[in-house]
This record gives sequence, C-alpha cells and structure tokens, in this order.
Amino acid sequence: MVRGGAGAEARRGAGAADRRGGRRWRREALEGASRYAEAVPTVTLLTKPGCHLCDDARPIVERVVAGHPGVALVERSILDDDALREEYAEDIPVVLVDGRVHSNWHVDADRLEKALAAAEARA
Repeated sequence: MVRGGAGAEARRGAGAADRRGGRRWRREALEGASRYAEAVPTVTLLTKPGCHLCDDARPIVERVVAGHPGVALVERSILDDDALREEYAEDIPVVLVDGRVHSNWHVDADRLEKALAAAEARA
C-alpha cells in the first residue's frame, strides 16, 4: 500500500494538504505522478532549467533509481506548473518519494537508497 493514497485523502478531506518539514505539499500538483505511484513506487525530481543544484542532483537520483528496477522516475520542471513554482521555488531540487518530500537542495544517495528500499517493501 502506498502511504497517502486514496484512504488518507478521504480521512483528511478532498483537496487537503500534508505538512512535511514546515512546507505545504499540494497532492493535486502531482496528480499524474501520484496516479502512477499507486502501481509502483515513484521518485519525482522537481527541477527548473539553469539550476546548478538540479544538475548536481539529477545523476545521483538517476543512479540510485537505476538500482531499483521496480521504481519509476519522473522529472518535472516547476516552471510548468504554477502550484509547484509557488510551493518549491526556493527549495529545488526537490526529491519526492511516493509524493512525499524526501530531500531538497542536495541528495544523499545512501538516504535515498534506504527510502527506495522501504518504498519497494510497502508496494
């Protein structure tokens, strides 16, 4: 079972937002990725063009995800979505695991590895 799925939304009410690390996360902002996340664990990398920290994070995320064939990787630019831009403009790159913020600014490969192993175990 994926955390934060339909059951969790029903308990919080439609359109509810999670609080994670003092930041609000709008579930509907990642609607397409979260629907796919119901089938397999998903890592979403939020970036924008010209972001040097994003350029540093991308190969780390790609390498870790490559070691988990059952995990999907989705990259989204915050410039393509007003809600994402408003929410994460100062925090990119942001890594989400199954729709929940895992890290921002820098990616720790070992920590991401552990998170993906746990996500696969839940799936």
